[in-house]
Amino acid sequence: MNADDSDNSRLGEQRPCRLLLERYIEELKTDYLGFYEWAERLHYNLWHILSFVSLMAGFGASILAAFIKEGEFSGYGKYCLIGLPLISSGISAFLGQFRTREMEDVRECGRIKMDHIIRLATGEMAAATTEEECHTIYVNLCNTVTRLEKEQHEAHCATITPTLNKGELPRTLEDKDK
Repeated sequence: MNADDSDNSRLGEQRPCRLLLERYIEELKTDYLGFYEWAERLHYNLWHILSFVSLMAGFGASILAAFIKEGEFSGYGKYCLIGLPLISSGISAFLGQFRTREMEDVRECGRIKMDHIIRLATGEMAAATTEEECHTIYVNLCNTVTRLEKEQHEAHCATITPTLNKGELPRTLEDKDK
């Protein structure tokens, strides 16, 4: 064991709440914030890419129908004129059913709030001078994260099943509170 290791172990023994708080903040940065960033990006990309593909499939079918020769319709043209609108309507149904735009909004709100929570907790931890202060920050942080997780769950459920929310679909978590 080198001198740095013994210093760190003594610090952990002397300040267990600060160490626990540091680890929890790090977990929030990597696991929680990482999830919100990943989920927001996933829904954003799905929404944009699938919307573009759906639009292009519809345009492609129209253009193909306008320029197809009568003899080509019995071959590949028939399948294209059936398949392209089928792809377009399937993607539109998927986007509507899974509400990718709304879910992107829910997760982006979660990401923004989690980032804010982490920044506040990091600042409060830096200002804390006693173990009691670190403990209070830790407890408050746990409660704040739990509230955010509950908000996210409720917003997720309200987004994918708006009938549970009397047909009202919250645009953001803030709108839900009004």
